[in-house]
Amino acid sequence: MEAIDDEVSLDLFVKEAWNAKRLKADFFPKAVIPKNRSARYYVMQLFKGENLDTYLSHKQITIDDSIELANTLLKMSQYLVRYDLVHGDIKPPNIMIAKDDDENLEFKIIDYGSITEIFSINSQEGTPSFIAPERFLGEAISETTEIFSIGVTLYLALTGKYPYGEIEPFQNPSFKEAKPGKFL
Repeated sequence: MEAIDDEVSLDLFVKEAWNAKRLKADFFPKAVIPKNRSARYYVMQLFKGENLDTYLSHKQITIDDSIELANTLLKMSQYLVRYDLVHGDIKPPNIMIAKDDDENLEFKIIDYGSITEIFSINSQEGTPSFIAPERFLGEAISETTEIFSIGVTLYLALTGKYPYGEIEPFQNPSFKEAKPGKFL
């Protein structure tokens, strides 16, 4: 509804839908833009599962599953870099998790709206607790800052804690030594 009156919101939605349609890989849900539609929308594959944040609230991730998660996130990051893009908001709520036919965990990365151009200095994408320190200083979003977000996500998944504590949007954090989690 917002995009009807706001050209910036419309542009962001068009970019999101375009990315959803063109970025085809196993770690993203399939998405299509229906032909002959009467409104602006796209349809994404139904993925029966829960996000990683919800999963971690009632279950621990195994070492083997965390290795699979790390592989999925790194492959996704490398895939996007080939398009000169980065995800921009890697965090547990943007990772869907379900069991495959063999009862192994399967991961899908969601939130096409946060995908942005690599080296953008105008990107506001990201969640403070997962953003690399240099981004707080106005530096560009990059493959390196994505790896930091992946690291924070894995650290949180394995330890139950943020490495530098939870950071609120209005804070100006300092990054000294990572806080030990319940398994460290």
